[in-house]
Amino acid sequence: MSLDKILVSEWDLAGTYKTGLRDKRDYEVVSELYEKGFNYKQISDKTWREASVVSNWIRGKFQPQYMKGERAASLLDLLPLRIDNERFSSLNLLAAWTFWSGTLSDDYCISISGSEKQLIFLKEYFYKNLLAPSKIYEGEREGLFLRFGENGYIYGRILHALGIPNEKRKTQIKLKLPKYVSYLLKDKNEMHLKEFAKVLFETRVGKRSRHIIGVDLIANRKREYAEEFGEEIFNFLTKIYGLSEKEISLHIIKHQNINLWVPRISFRVNGLEIF
Repeated sequence: MSLDKILVSEWDLAGTYKTGLRDKRDYEVVSELYEKGFNYKQISDKTWREASVVSNWIRGKFQPQYMKGERAASLLDLLPLRIDNERFSSLNLLAAWTFWSGTLSDDYCISISGSEKQLIFLKEYFYKNLLAPSKIYEGEREGLFLRFGENGYIYGRILHALGIPNEKRKTQIKLKLPKYVSYLLKDKNEMHLKEFAKVLFETRVGKRSRHIIGVDLIANRKREYAEEFGEEIFNFLTKIYGLSEKEISLHIIKHQNINLWVPRISFRVNGLEIF
């Protein structure tokens, strides 16, 4: 994949809105027909849009919802999004933290869990590099978490277009690596791949012994899903770090107290520089 490969297009962003794809298609057709001299009634007949909607679109009195997001993304220089975009490394980090240690809600609100030290760093980093202000909160059960305000929702839509799931409970879905990470793998983009993996190690290192370090991946209620996700991440890490079977292994662990299956990847630390 070359640096000019588009990861998120205007159409991808529009697709994060409920009627965004249809609205974008019709809006462009309406504009084209009006420029060719068709009147509101004729355009309405051709697009199956009410004449009042056509009139409002053309006069700029009302515009489809997706256009608000498109303008916001363009002001942040996010569209079209390519790997050589100056914000891509920061977006990759945001995606990694959201995927491994956060959530993207169905209304595209980003929340990230972590230690106080981690969240203070991320708060400053994302404000500086993405112009995305955020606040640190403390929940009753989830502990400390970072939630984004202004610009946060447009970044949430960009993350979803990149392949971050907008499901509240990852334990209940068939989880996979974000699609943009698969693109990076095909292109052997080592730097960004290792940046994505580094967040996994920062947030999910669990069981340790003198020679073994365990990394607990996101759990799942279905053993089958846990196994598939574990195998995907196992292959991902093996490939980007060039590990052998003696250095890395995968086990599926049954959670002691709740009905969850945890994919655990274990590393033999001798000779490894991952950590």
